[in-house]
Amino acid sequence: MSVQQYLEKHMLSRKIEDAVNAAVRAKTLDPVIFISHHMRKSVPSVITKIKARQILDSRGIPTVEVDLFTNKGMFRASVPSGDTTGMYEAVDLRDGDKGTFLGNSVTRAVKNINEKISEALIGMDPTLQSQIDHAMIDLDKTEKKSELGANAILAVSIAACKAGAAEKEVPLYKHIAEISGETNLTLPVPAFTLISGGKHAGSHLAIQEIMILPVGASRFEEALQMGSETYHHLKAVITEKYGAHECNVGEDGGFAPNISSLKEGLDLLKEAISRTGYNDRIKIAIDVAASDFCIGTKYDLEIKVPNKSEQNFKSAEDMIEMYKELCSEYPIVSIEDPFDKEDWEHVKHFSSLGICLVVGDDLLMSNPKRIQRAIQESTCNALLLKVNQIGTVTEAIEVVRQAKEANMGVVTSHRCGETEDSFISDLSVGLGTGQIKAGAPCRGERLAKYNQLLRIEEELGDQAVYAGQDWKGEPSFHLFGFIMCVGATAARALKSVLQGILLSSEAEKLNSLNLLMYMAPVAVIFLLVAALVMEKDVVGITIALARDDVKILWYLIFNSALAYFVNLTNFLVTKHTSALTLQVLGNAKGAVAVVISILIFRNPVSVVGMLGYILTVIGVVLYSEAKKRSR
Repeated sequence: MSVQQYLEKHMLSRKIEDAVNAAVRAKTLDPVIFISHHMRKSVPSVITKIKARQILDSRGIPTVEVDLFTNKGMFRASVPSGDTTGMYEAVDLRDGDKGTFLGNSVTRAVKNINEKISEALIGMDPTLQSQIDHAMIDLDKTEKKSELGANAILAVSIAACKAGAAEKEVPLYKHIAEISGETNLTLPVPAFTLISGGKHAGSHLAIQEIMILPVGASRFEEALQMGSETYHHLKAVITEKYGAHECNVGEDGGFAPNISSLKEGLDLLKEAISRTGYNDRIKIAIDVAASDFCIGTKYDLEIKVPNKSEQNFKSAEDMIEMYKELCSEYPIVSIEDPFDKEDWEHVKHFSSLGICLVVGDDLLMSNPKRIQRAIQESTCNALLLKVNQIGTVTEAIEVVRQAKEANMGVVTSHRCGETEDSFISDLSVGLGTGQIKAGAPCRGERLAKYNQLLRIEEELGDQAVYAGQDWKGEPSFHLFGFIMCVGATAARALKSVLQGILLSSEAEKLNSLNLLMYMAPVAVIFLLVAALVMEKDVVGITIALARDDVKILWYLIFNSALAYFVNLTNFLVTKHTSALTLQVLGNAKGAVAVVISILIFRNPVSVVGMLGYILTVIGVVLYSEAKKRSR
């Protein structure tokens, strides 16, 4: 083949000419770099090579790392692992040879990537995340990904996600938002582990973690500062009380003083928070991991205490009373796995009390079937998302969507065996999960996640939104909708009365006064039923929110007053006489309009929500006027 034939076959002359013309139009200072970049963009990206290897996680245990190549570059991902694999989660494939890494080697998973997965995915478009993930799921053919290994599949899935973002030339979190359909990019509230226990530390503390949530920060950067300062104040408190030798840390980086009482740990943390001066701006969360010390139907909070004189088991009812007491004494706003992973009944009962957010980890295991059961039975109100429990980015997106559609909160979580990969930071922002749990504000593999969130916040600039007081996510939404419906409908009833008194005949005035007596109460009764269908624990949520921040009561009053004045303005603008029947219909129409507005615009407290409500009211007014003139 001659040079000319080669140029014609690949249309190189035309492509180079297009690149040169683009450089001239852009008046670039470095045309060579511009032309090179332009040529790379003109070529659709495909996966060209996948190479896996065995590396060590933060505990020194083998895990999988993948380099995925496209014609745009190389993209690396590594996967974390937990201390155990639950029976409902995807399975990490390990060699099992006790003579090598105590049976924890992952060379079989690495081989599966380099041979089977690589062959199946080469040539695929990295922007098609769902197709890539389902190709691997189909290749594996098992429910829990035990053939190829969830560690193998997830490593490739994350690497492909990074390659897809590069192909689209957008940050990873924006790419995740686009493929998930999420429109709200939100910096999550970090749940910093400050005291470690359970299986993650050698102390006598049975529960797994005591964490802080800097919900009062205005930005993620400030939240990280608050976490770091509290961490170091806690170190000083522990040193003063027990000595420097008690400042060892657990697997997640939290301090592990040799305490056996949960209250003792909470007192240490309370003192550290008071020294920071942040006080009400920091809340407390605990990960009980109750399955680890559940014996039959009882709970042994002294299971790690050596040479104890007698058994001191607690029943589930005792545990509920303990949680209630702790939440009243300390600013605890979230409890994870308060009971055994199969004790659905007591988790549901405790969650129904509305005392705090109840997070399902061992209970749900990021498994869509168990999440669906929790939704149907109203068992808990938040999901702990561990991506390696489900096995692919696509499936992680689907379970988050499943939880959010049921108004559950979502906490993106690390694992005890972590790597320096910061993928979950971008995942949390891209999916708008509201919280991220990545360990203590120390140790490189933990800080990799927090530092990435700093970079994302800086990149977003003025567009950056920190979850802050909205850290719970969706569960409190319907409460605001309920208050808006009641306030707006009652206001329309009062408006009808004013119209009747000021503009109607003498006969209609009496009817309008009667309307005042029955319309608003009837509207409230009907809306109360609707609210209870949407949100079964309105009162509990109100109390919990007020306990967190008394200003919430003022927000509710403001919403109702605002709804009233919007409707009063409607009355002053329209000033027309209507028959009583039309007034009643107008009230019904207004109630429907408000409900529709809330369903469409989600949270009516926000500016967007109020704008949507006002637009809906204007539409109702214009419709009423058009109907009146058409007669």
